Amino acid sequence: MILTKATHRKCAIMLLIFWMAIYNNACNEVRTLHFTSFHEAVETGEITRGWIPEYLPDKSSNIHIIYDITSSITWCMFDFFPDDIQDLKKVLEPEILFLPTRLQQIKRPDSFWPEFLSGSLNFDKISENGFSSYVLDKKCYQGFDDTALLFFVINWGNGKGFFHRTICQ
Repeated sequence: MILTKATHRKCAIMLLIFWMAIYNNACNEVRTLHFTSFHEAVETGEITRGWIPEYLPDKSSNIHIIYDITSSITWCMFDFFPDDIQDLKKVLEPEILFLPTRLQQIKRPDSFWPEFLSGSLNFDKISENGFSSYVLDKKCYQGFDDTALLFFVINWGNGKGFFHRTICQ
């Protein structure tokens, strides 16, 4: 069988596309995890790696988290005891009264993430569902000015919290 230059070129292009597809799938790694307790999350290293903030209440439970390793975008739900909130409250104060532009659209990653925190966010709907909203700036990389926003919505009375980390910009 004689291979022409055109055939060689087609094979090279197909091989390049194949390797690009494999590389793209390897780089877009999304992880979904569930922890029954905050201490379980600590033991597995999720706090050390920065996926879960160290200031969640110590008695947090039922922690669901989804994160994209390549972009650092994170969605997390957690339950807590209303009497175990002092450290979290200190970090989150004050409550925000408007949504920053980077938080006006949030994709719903999974069924644990509520509808009222998906798509085009409506500040009034968040409040109507009994949640208070907070935003923290988090430096992304040492030596760079890029920051991610951590958007927390907390129902202090019912012991339910969510947070979303944006992409670094």
